[in-house]
Amino acid sequence: MSADIRNRIINVDGVNVGPSLRRLFDVTREGLDRFNKLQDLAIEYDRLKKKIARVETGIRQLQSGPHSDACDAYAQAWSLSFASKLLCLPRELRNMVYGYIWTKDYLDLTKPLMVGALKGQPDEGIPHVVDVSYVGPEIALEIVEAYHGKQSLTLQAFRLEEINRIFCDDVFCVGITPATMLRGLQIFLDVDGCLSLSNPAEVDVQAVEPSLNHLLMITKKKDFQLSIELHQCRIRLKLWNTYVNILRPILHAFESEGARVDIFWTCRYSDSIISSKVRHKLKDMIRLGAPIDKDTLIQSLGKEYHIRANDSRQFLWEEDYDYDFEGFEPFVADSHGPFCYCTTCLRMYDNGRAFRPDRE
Repeated sequence: MSADIRNRIINVDGVNVGPSLRRLFDVTREGLDRFNKLQDLAIEYDRLKKKIARVETGIRQLQSGPHSDACDAYAQAWSLSFASKLLCLPRELRNMVYGYIWTKDYLDLTKPLMVGALKGQPDEGIPHVVDVSYVGPEIALEIVEAYHGKQSLTLQAFRLEEINRIFCDDVFCVGITPATMLRGLQIFLDVDGCLSLSNPAEVDVQAVEPSLNHLLMITKKKDFQLSIELHQCRIRLKLWNTYVNILRPILHAFESEGARVDIFWTCRYSDSIISSKVRHKLKDMIRLGAPIDKDTLIQSLGKEYHIRANDSRQFLWEEDYDYDFEGFEPFVADSHGPFCYCTTCLRMYDNGRAFRPDRE
């Protein structure tokens, strides 16, 4: 390139643009290099995806093919042999090994199988690490103990049957029940689903009390994390006293040994416009042991405009002589004023929704 042309490129209107052009060239070259690297990574990613797919296909063929029984038999024999060697180590070292088994990733991976077995859900098998036929009874027992000993592990129970199974059944056939090992439990109990068959207006105490009393079987209550949620769709405060009486000795036993306990009541309401959840703490009320202050609760719940369906606000009618739990019609009265929250005013309804003069 001639010096005249070079000068024309580098000098424009007397300004030296050579450094700017060089920076632009460098930036462009860096961008192209990054683009090429991304293309190479994308190609490598596609190659690995195809390889993983081939491996997974091979695994499925082995599992369903004529050699699957032989593979299972070999895996069991090898695992049992390894477990016998593991027993030669001191228990302290074995516990360290179990700590590497129950990592957060493996807990998440095996959660459907482990929790499914504990709660009696459809049998989908259990992980091999807790299967006696793979690791033997001694190692299986120790690994199950390590599983329940995880401080971050909190089981959930949604029905009385699940509570009973968690506390009473040795689902892994290793000689222990979870009550001796659990470190956390969340119970979500549908109050409307625990009513007596003979008297649907009352709690089925003969079913609820023994199930909840299983909590007293927990041997390690210190730092235990217990959460109990009582849920109602049809709010009837008469039922609260029954649960207060059942839960009071349980709360006292856990708090006296240093457990962390939360007990609360909830009601969910949803329609085409809103979806909300009303929540009320019960722990202090249960600890005091006094009957519930119904008038105060009625005023508090009455201010929750989200609870506006007739079948939800049954606490307004449950003391009436003609109250029918199965199918009742709300009584309509005159309002005392736009900001009155007495029982009479809260009974005003218009076409199935709460009518409040101050909201119209």
